[in-house]
Amino acid sequence: MALMSDHSGGLNINIQRGQEITGIYTSLRIERGDTIMRRVPKVVIGLMLVFLLSGLLLACTSDQTEDANTLVDSANRHVDQYNEIAGKIEDKFDEIADLPDIQEEYEDALAIAEDVDKKVKDKKKEIEGAISDFGEASKLDISDEFETYLKKVKEATEVKLEENEVEQERVDEIIDMFEALVNGTSTEDGLINSLTAITELEKEANELDEKAQDIKDKAEDYYTDQGLGG
Repeated sequence: MALMSDHSGGLNINIQRGQEITGIYTSLRIERGDTIMRRVPKVVIGLMLVFLLSGLLLACTSDQTEDANTLVDSANRHVDQYNEIAGKIEDKFDEIADLPDIQEEYEDALAIAEDVDKKVKDKKKEIEGAISDFGEASKLDISDEFETYLKKVKEATEVKLEENEVEQERVDEIIDMFEALVNGTSTEDGLINSLTAITELEKEANELDEKAQDIKDKAEDYYTDQGLGG
């Protein structure tokens, strides 16, 4: 089941000019007064869209049914780990949102983003593990209906892997942005470009999540229609 989230859509940055400041950081504000720090979790909340697949499949009659169900169980453990890591990523970006939007705090934000980067890579391993298990299960001597269902589930999970790749690009962009802020090399144009890129990657990730959810819903409908749950 996907956990839906609200996204802000387009990006509007109002640059406050004509005032003396120590850098560009305090002069950049998002629409309705949001800060850079708050914009990051608002953008990356799409990372937390989780994908929970069916549990053990019971109504299959063949010598390899038990083996297939064991693989499905293993795949769901990978999905559980994927979801757990996603929750930790959400917590990390909540930490960024709580930081004051000042020069001294960008180093802490960068450290958190780098931790997120490691978790995104861990999440990729889990989704790859689920894909492998579903794929291996579908190759066993099982019913045609069970095989069709597993292929549909594998397809949906592969789209989630695509989404994770987009998430990786987005986290890389966030890290680059905070590195420039920490090093004092950021410019107004550079920061605007970073935030715009992050927003576009958010949109792409959301579209992939919707695609995966649609495939998953159809797979679950097929699961029910075919009586695969026993």
